Amino acid sequence: MIENKAVLGAIVGLSLLGSVMLGVRLEAATTTRRSPTQHSSEEANKKLAAEFFRPGITPQERLALIHPDYVQHDPIFKRFNELNHLEGKPGFEAMIKVLRAAAGGAPPVPPAGNDPTYNIVADGDIVTVIQKRYLPDPANPGAMYESFYFETWRIKDGKLYEHWDPATLPQPLPDYLKYPQPNT
Repeated sequence: MIENKAVLGAIVGLSLLGSVMLGVRLEAATTTRRSPTQHSSEEANKKLAAEFFRPGITPQERLALIHPDYVQHDPIFKRFNELNHLEGKPGFEAMIKVLRAAAGGAPPVPPAGNDPTYNIVADGDIVTVIQKRYLPDPANPGAMYESFYFETWRIKDGKLYEHWDPATLPQPLPDYLKYPQPNT
């Protein structure tokens, strides 16, 4: 046991200083400088991801943003694709048709002036769109609470190539996630 408070203080101080210096070194090692070309590429990638969520975008315009070899990680789309023996861009297109049919044929229209995009962040070919959403507050009927959702994309050849989000399978499963769909 160390009984000298000055020695103990010096040990603690040096430990803290070492931790701070290590943190500075790690931050410096992980901070990358962007070349002008990479910066402009990241800006183009951010614009591409933002376009996917543009209010008023048509299904065909949205489909045109998708890479031919599209990879989907959303479990809802994956389940649909497995049931219907689809993948990639054709699976995305078929799922969108089923979702529109389930919603009565028309895509949902956000309230005027309501762009849910909160922030868009890019790191090379990876872009994350953070969206602000309002959900019903279970503790206060009629009230809403603020929530955030994300969509992450890998961009390839100027198209949305790969996709991740925090989606989960709905409970109970809708029929389109239980049974193959005709005409898919």
